[in-house]
Amino acid sequence: MIYTSTEGPIQVPVTDIVSFCFDKQNDFNEEKPVLIDADEPSRCLNYKQYRTLVRRLIAGFRAYGLQDGDSVLCQVGNTYLYPVLFMSIVGAGGVWVGSNPANQHHEVDHYVQLGNPKFIVTEAAGLSKILPICEERQIPRENVFVFDIDTFPLYIGVPSVFWGCSDAVKTSDSTRSFTDLLCHGELDWKTINTPEEAKSSPAVYFSTSGTTGQPKLAMVSHWNMIAHHLMIHQEVPFEVTRVISLPFFHLFATSFTFIQPTRYGHTTYVMRRFHLEKYLRYHSQYQATEAYMAPPMLIAMIQSEFDVKDLLKTVRFAATGGAPCDAVSINKFRSLLTDATMTALWGMTETGVASGFRYGENDETGSVGRFFRGMEGKLIDADGNLVTEDGEPGELYCRTQGVMLGYRNMEFPEEEKEWFRTGDVCCLREGKLYIVGRAKELIKVKGWQVAPAELEAVLLQHPEIVDAAVCGTVAANGVDEVPRAYVVRQKKLHETSMITAEEVYQFSRTRLASYKALDGGVCFVEEIPRTPSGKIQRAKLSRMDEYRRSVTVILLSTGITTEQKGKISEIKDTAMHGVEVASPTQNIEASPRRSVRISAHRSNTSTSSSSSEGLSLGSLRMRPRRKLTGSSTMSDNGVSVTTTNIQKVQKKQSKRSKIKKLVKAVQAAAA
Repeated sequence: MIYTSTEGPIQVPVTDIVSFCFDKQNDFNEEKPVLIDADEPSRCLNYKQYRTLVRRLIAGFRAYGLQDGDSVLCQVGNTYLYPVLFMSIVGAGGVWVGSNPANQHHEVDHYVQLGNPKFIVTEAAGLSKILPICEERQIPRENVFVFDIDTFPLYIGVPSVFWGCSDAVKTSDSTRSFTDLLCHGELDWKTINTPEEAKSSPAVYFSTSGTTGQPKLAMVSHWNMIAHHLMIHQEVPFEVTRVISLPFFHLFATSFTFIQPTRYGHTTYVMRRFHLEKYLRYHSQYQATEAYMAPPMLIAMIQSEFDVKDLLKTVRFAATGGAPCDAVSINKFRSLLTDATMTALWGMTETGVASGFRYGENDETGSVGRFFRGMEGKLIDADGNLVTEDGEPGELYCRTQGVMLGYRNMEFPEEEKEWFRTGDVCCLREGKLYIVGRAKELIKVKGWQVAPAELEAVLLQHPEIVDAAVCGTVAANGVDEVPRAYVVRQKKLHETSMITAEEVYQFSRTRLASYKALDGGVCFVEEIPRTPSGKIQRAKLSRMDEYRRSVTVILLSTGITTEQKGKISEIKDTAMHGVEVASPTQNIEASPRRSVRISAHRSNTSTSSSSSEGLSLGSLRMRPRRKLTGSSTMSDNGVSVTTTNIQKVQKKQSKRSKIKKLVKAVQAAAA
């Protein structure tokens, strides 16, 4: 069965995205500010200033040699000037590549290799990451423009003739000030006038989430971007004002920050980053009528002690997207709104936002809405057959004019250019879309398929669980797969009063079928690793498990018995930069750079139905490349293992060597 949007098709105009935004006959006051700094509202741009600034920057980029199809990497945080930067790059014929300013060296380098940018725009704080990459990738330093949020606004209304030539603003490290781009007059943007060019010319390289591997760059054309907007846009019976703190480098934010303020004059207050108290206060202060948020923002609000209902009383429409969000949390948040529609949105970087509920329709069933206009979908079951029954699950394939051109520097199957394979297992009931889970993340338990999202939603119903993630892990028999939960507990004054692993296990066990039991264990962690949009980075959790298992197997092979555990005392091993085996009563705190501490004690409680008494590795800390903190109780092959602050070893270090040294230390202690 082919499911088609009841809203009908979309008609994509033959044009470029900049003309689409600026060439509309305006029915709003062009002197009214549209892009505003939420922290300092005196910093703002009205429509006329916005348009003029884009034309000046286009002239600057072209003067410095930006050619059609050249990409520009923007390593810049949220700012009310970001839409200007986007429009000027694309208007000059370039391709915008957004990057999280929090990305580290290897992550930025990955985007540089994929996107091959001719120019890079960064803030001063990012130069320490950018310049070594430029050196390695042979990008001239003069092709790096340093953006200063504090000084750039001073030049907005000043004609270039009054403040000199470009050489006057070159920085001391041979990079250039972004203001240098303003001293070359004005230039019209590059226009597109044929369907072929609109469909084949990339405007953006969007980064994919990279939750299970290295991020890719999705090539999105001018045609695709306009289609994305036409799918999601709705007319509402109120004046639209927004406070935005979504990351601008993410697709979820682009329509609400780049396109709609430009095309419709929607008043948009921009926050540099999400701050709960400010976000709520600004909604009240600026009388915001729409709110768009990633799931972590929504969770923070429903768990806060602020009077959210009063602070958000002007909001008429709210939506969450960018990552899955459970129905319980959405319904809790909806109860905090006075008179508003609240919806989850579904979409992908590769397709655009494709489903949700429109203003005026609320739903409490956990659906992610109805297909937006121009969207078609079909479900394919595990045997490759087309699903024809309402409510039956299958992997979603979608057809829309928003489907990307492909991945940069990667093969893209021809068949997916028409029907894109989303990887999401879904079902449709009465025209509403429900997400079961990611196909590659489904846990196969004795022939049954278990969706992590279902288990996570149940766990989040517990009042003492702040956040949770579920992944598959190897069962005690070494063959089957079972669910394992990673849980963030609500912090309490006394650790002994916190919820236990057994309580978490029983809480879910009494609410779910037996094959969905958390027989892989319950791990308590300080935080769940997520992308900026809120997607769980399950690959990081899996890597933590893999490393912990390898350590456990090695320790068991040393032959330490229950009786020998009592003999373990403090030791030092200089080859390991200090290995300490501590008694269970000691407060285990060790520098991840210098030491590893191990507490060995008898496990009294097992979270696996088939586990037995054995060693418990109390605390293991090793020098990481990136830190993942927490404590956990889990079971492998009958051994209950507790870990605190298990961390990934730095890339250049030998994991095998570390483990061998650890074994020697434990053997010496047990001798």
